[in-house]
Amino acid sequence: MPETRSRMAALPSRLALACLALLLGVPAQAQPAADPSGWAPERPLRLVVPSEPGGSTDVTARLIVERLGPRLGQPVVIENRPGAGGNVAWGQAARATPDGHSLV
Repeated sequence: MPETRSRMAALPSRLALACLALLLGVPAQAQPAADPSGWAPERPLRLVVPSEPGGSTDVTARLIVERLGPRLGQPVVIENRPGAGGNVAWGQAARATPDGHSLV
């Protein structure tokens, strides 16, 4: 009987090792390089930033735009709309035409 108890005690650790081996053995799947729908911006994009110019959110947005524009083949214009805890920016984005050229 002590032999059975030691086997039962080792079961959770063996199960954990088996799960880990399965997870490590799964190869990563790459994302497609381009959007499968074929959408590409037709005019400059607008990125509405809900903070004041020079803030950490604005700096992060500018770093993103630096690489996003060349990848999309269109310039990306940043509009800072601080106020009301971001509601001003989100309201402006909600009123924008739904063509995919405005981002928040």
